[in-house]
Order: sequence, then C-alpha cells, then structure tokens
Amino acid sequence: MRWILIACFWLLCKSTAGVKPGFLADDSFYLPSVQVSKHWQDEVLSELVADPAVGPSVRRWLADRQRNRGKSRGAHTESILSEDKRRGVVFVPPFAGTQLEALLKNREIISWHDVPCPTNSNGTWMPAWIPPFASVWDKLYGFCDIENVKIPPPKGVTIRFVDNYQGTMCLDKVCKSPTLKGMSDTLENLGWVQGVNLFSLPYDWRGGPSSYAEPGGEFDRLKALIETAVKGSGGPITVVSMSMGGPIFALFCAKHVSEDWKATHIHSFFSISGVYGGATVPFRSIFTGSWANIIPKIFWSTTKNVARSWECLPWILPSAQVFSEDRVWIQTPTRNLTTRDLGKALEEAGADDIAKNWQLYKDLAGPVLVPNVTTFCVHGAGLPTLEKIGFATDDLKENHAYESNALGDGTVLVESLEMCGKFAQYQKMPVKSIVYQNVSHTDFLKFTPMYKDLVRVLGS
Repeated sequence: MRWILIACFWLLCKSTAGVKPGFLADDSFYLPSVQVSKHWQDEVLSELVADPAVGPSVRRWLADRQRNRGKSRGAHTESILSEDKRRGVVFVPPFAGTQLEALLKNREIISWHDVPCPTNSNGTWMPAWIPPFASVWDKLYGFCDIENVKIPPPKGVTIRFVDNYQGTMCLDKVCKSPTLKGMSDTLENLGWVQGVNLFSLPYDWRGGPSSYAEPGGEFDRLKALIETAVKGSGGPITVVSMSMGGPIFALFCAKHVSEDWKATHIHSFFSISGVYGGATVPFRSIFTGSWANIIPKIFWSTTKNVARSWECLPWILPSAQVFSEDRVWIQTPTRNLTTRDLGKALEEAGADDIAKNWQLYKDLAGPVLVPNVTTFCVHGAGLPTLEKIGFATDDLKENHAYESNALGDGTVLVESLEMCGKFAQYQKMPVKSIVYQNVSHTDFLKFTPMYKDLVRVLGS
C-alpha cells in the first residue's frame, strides 16, 4: 500500500512538473541562480568610481578595488578594511526567506497522504521547506514538509530555522532558489566581508509581531546583530530588507528601540518591495489553500490549515491604516466584503485563529510603522496584481471561484508599496522613493540596477 501511494504521489508531482512555482501564487518567487559576471562587476566599479553621488572616500576605495581586480583577496581586503571600513549591512529576509529544518521521531500519521512521508529522520535535521523546483521526489517530500511546518507541528516533529548567514541566502541548501544571494555576492565581490560588515537576520518567518517582541525574540536578536555590525564596521550601518522584512524592521524601529539608539546605530534603511499596508496574495492560501500551481488541488485543505496556523499572514493582510475601510476585497453573489469586514470573513471561512490574530495586528501598518531613519523605498509598479477574490455562493468555506486585479508589483498593491514613500509625511529623517515600472516584487532579487542603487546608498 505504501508503494502504491508513493506511485500516486509521483504521478501527481509529475503532473505539475512544468508549472512555474511561486510565493502564495506570486509566480516570480522561485528564481534562477543569480550570476554576477566579472564583466558586470567591472562595469559596476567603473560606473561607481565616476559617480559624484558616491562619497569621495568610497570612490577612492572602489578605485583601489578596481586596480586590484584579480589579485589575492585576503590581504588586500584586510588593508582596505583597516584603512577605510565599509559601512556595515544587515539583511532582514522576506517571508520564507530563512530555511527551516525538521527533526522527525515517530511522526504521527494524520491523513492518507502522510503514509508515504518520512516518519523518522534518525537524529538528522532535514529540510522542512523544500521548494518544489526540481525532482519529483523533491515535490513529494515538499507535500510532507508543508504539513510539518504547521504551528504547532504534528506530533513527533520539531521545527527550527537555520540560524546562520547562509540559511538566509537561498530557500534550499544547494541554492537552486536564491533569495538574498545576488545582493550578498555583489557586495562580497566589491569587498564586503561576512561577519565583519555583512550580516543577516535568520528568523522563523511563520511568527508574527507578538513573537518578534518577546524577550529573546526577533527584535532582541536584531538589536544585538546591528550592534555587532556597528562594532565590526566602525559606525552606523544600513539595514536592507526584502518584502515582509520591511515592516519587520520598521516595526522594530517604531516600537523596540529609542531615537538615540537609532541615531547612533542606523545610517539608513534600504527597503525593497516593502509590504507596509498589507497584501492580498495570502487570501488564496487562507481561504482556499491554493499556492499558485505548486500543490495539486487534492492537498488544498491541508495547505489551507497550515497557512491558517501562521501568525505572519493575518499581519500582512490589507490594513485600514493604508486602504479605505470601504475597499472591497471579497465578493459573493449577494455581498461585498470590505476592509472592515475582513475579521468577519475569516470567521465565516472557519479561520478563527487568523481572525483573532487579525484583530491583534490589523493596525500595525501604515503610519504606525514609521521608522524615523533615513529611508530608501525601492519597489516595482504597473503590473497586474491580485485585488479581489470572488465566491460562487455566499459560503466562504468553499474555494474561491474567480479573481480580479488592480495595479501593483505583481504581488503587492501599489498603495501598500507607496506607503514607504509616505513615511516622509510623518518622520523628520529623509525618505527617497526609487520606483521601477514593470519590475515585479521579487525580480529585484536579480535586478542589477537595484544592486547599483544599493551600493550608491552604502557609499553616500
């Protein structure tokens, strides 16, 4: 029987082999490997050396780097760092941007599709969130993994995040799905050094603001990491965030640290595709369980239950802090459900835990997130982006039947993205928006013009 089920799984996985996977139906999330060629590095060096927007000390350092291309890196890097330390960088990764691992010990069987899944890992921590990018077997175990990352997990399952720098660079250990790696490689090729002036915050992205603020939680760990980076680089640092990492850092600045602390530790905040007013893509996973075309429909009820257990998703639903309370998000034959109705809609769908967390977090958006540090807001625009979901009947426990779009970056609506630029209305520190038309939410992870923007900020 076990092998029959495995064969069935194989056929199901095979049927989705040609489908491009994505983040909660954002088809650009899983990216090809980012290759930063020597030619491109030389081009960047030449352009930045001649750029008056880059500080003179950094231009001198870049020119020195240009002259020494191809030489042994170790001693040369040391001399650069000792003469003119690079401004430190701390990455705050996006949703799903930190690898998770599972330890299995007699994992319980919950449903029929658990039968072919591993029940013991023999004391070895195994990947718990495998992007279904490659083999049929990866897809097979990906279905098992999704159930393992529910909060709380099935009996016999322990989950942890990979608590190191590399665990935030790619979604998988062999880096077929890179996230921050392109930016990291660029900075390292230009002389930044991991553990000296280049850091990243690994965290369990399934949590929400309550867990971030707990003693020893993400906010305390981020504070300690920034203080380490300041010590290593010799001065205030730049925080670089992606997607959900943006509101995490902004909330940290607004609620967890003092103005004096920010003044002595934070030079600037470089926000990429920041979700400051919420997003609509979680509607698909919360109401239906569909994650683009990654998961066959027969598993949607499982993925829906898993998504509903995560605290992060109710926090990043559309907020009245940015969108009108009368903005329609969910349609049925007889009703238009608006921002003010989201809690009721979640309860009707049977998502009671998310409805409770939505009540807790719904106002932690928009002006509440003003960081009051020098902020650069990088995002895309002009792309069709999910706005509404619609149901064939008034029963929200059914799967949604249709969708409609508005404009954004393909994942986040433009109003939520533009909230970052509107921080200028609420804070004393300067804010600059850098908007690229027709560049999608996660295309920035492989978008070399943005890499240049980042280096200019680091050299300003």
